[in-house]
Formats: sequence, structure tokens, C-alpha cells
Amino acid sequence: MIEILSCQKFDTDLLEAIQLDFFVGAFWWAKEQGFTAPQVSAFFTGAHHLLNNVKGSDLKLTHAKSG
Repeated sequence: MIEILSCQKFDTDLLEAIQLDFFVGAFWWAKEQGFTAPQVSAFFTGAHHLLNNVKGSDLKLTHAKSG
């Protein structure tokens, strides 16, 4: 997975570590679900798009106040 994602600094770069963890978790989940290779490929495509959308958005870590 490290080679596929070209993560060379995952042990010191938090963003690379998060990306690696995301895809390893996604892979194991797909494997536990019994996905075939084409299904895993399609799932990874969706996961990749999701991750890129999250990285591309300007999300803020703020607490919404109710009231």
C-alpha cells in the first residue's frame, strides 16, 4: 500500500500517515465485506474521490453552537 500511494514520509508527515491509514482501513473493510477485485477497485475509486473532496474543501474545526 505504501508503494501504491507513493507514501515515502508517512512516519514523519501527518497528512501522508492519515492518507495511508484511510486507505488501509478502506482495504480491510472491503476485504471483510468479501469484495471481489473489481469491487475493491471501484470502492477505492470512490474512496479516492471522497478523500480528494475532503482535502479540497476548506473545512474548519469549529464547534457549532446550538441555541
